[in-house]
Amino acid sequence: MFDAHRHLSGEKEVYDALYCTSHQDEWPRVANLPSPAIGALGALANRSLPSIDVLAQALQDNPLVQVGEIGLDKRFGDLENQQSFLLASLDLAYSLERSVTVHVVQSDGLFLSCLTKAGSRLPPILWHAFTGSVETARIAARKGCILSLAPGVEKTRLAKRIEELASLDFAIETDYETDMLPYSQVLEDQYALIGRVMRKDRETLIRNNNAKRAILTNNAPAR
Repeated sequence: MFDAHRHLSGEKEVYDALYCTSHQDEWPRVANLPSPAIGALGALANRSLPSIDVLAQALQDNPLVQVGEIGLDKRFGDLENQQSFLLASLDLAYSLERSVTVHVVQSDGLFLSCLTKAGSRLPPILWHAFTGSVETARIAARKGCILSLAPGVEKTRLAKRIEELASLDFAIETDYETDMLPYSQVLEDQYALIGRVMRKDRETLIRNNNAKRAILTNNAPAR
């Protein structure tokens, strides 16, 4: 079962997951994983964003690495700088044919405006841990975004309407990191949760996420 978004942890790495990073210090740790992505979030843990040239060089040095997670988070402040980095990263990913995993907190409208500014130069985008409105989901989907559903989604206002996302491009993720239950249990539980609220069987969800794997990582599903 493919996991559309997880983080490094103390557990053994798995093949069928897209590993994302939140700051530059983590980049070397994912470089040799089967499906790595490198990114940074503004002001996270008091770390500043890297320059776009540094990100570009890291991507050019490893053609298997995707971009993520990057994005907009109102809690971190300096949204202007975050927006500039996001737009530059989207254009870079488009040029290098990489996917982008985005982190959006209290900034849905601004993110949608960024997608509009990017125009046709948009790479494949995973909207990580999506909890916005169904209306926002539909707009993002029309712009090519894959809406990724993390464990916390059942505790949001979106929970009662998740079934409406079934007609859009969606993915399942664990957002796994340290200090959680065993990874295999978290992954199974998340597939079970989405299957229940979307009224889809496990095999259908597995096929769906495998298709998203091919888009997000340029790799075929694990055999």
